[in-house]
Amino acid sequence: MGIIDYLKKLLHESPSLLKLKPQEARLSATTIELIEKIFPPDQQSEVANILLCECGNNLIDHENDDEYELERVRFAVLKMSKGDIERLRRAVKLAQEDWRDAFLAAGFEVSITAHKVWAKEIKAINRSNKTS
Repeated sequence: MGIIDYLKKLLHESPSLLKLKPQEARLSATTIELIEKIFPPDQQSEVANILLCECGNNLIDHENDDEYELERVRFAVLKMSKGDIERLRRAVKLAQEDWRDAFLAAGFEVSITAHKVWAKEIKAINRSNKTS
């Protein structure tokens, strides 16, 4: 099952997600592409769920952000994960404590577009090479 199918199934089967603000239940297309590039297929649904439920509008100062405004912090935790789900969980915990620390750890603190540059680089490489 692909990520898109999983997200549809998740929203259909998890009524609690329907209580969320609309932006809380979305990942941008680029975020989905990165998940598919960085993580093996059998972990992609879990990664999407972690980002949806634990790394979204529950972050301080991001309560009203949509899926595009959340990209910078979500890309930071994806980068920090290096394709390892436990590293992702630790990165999300860091972002929950202070998302600015996640930017620093990912190297996104220098520029507000550094995350987009990283995403473009990851999308250009083969999934078997993983992330840097």
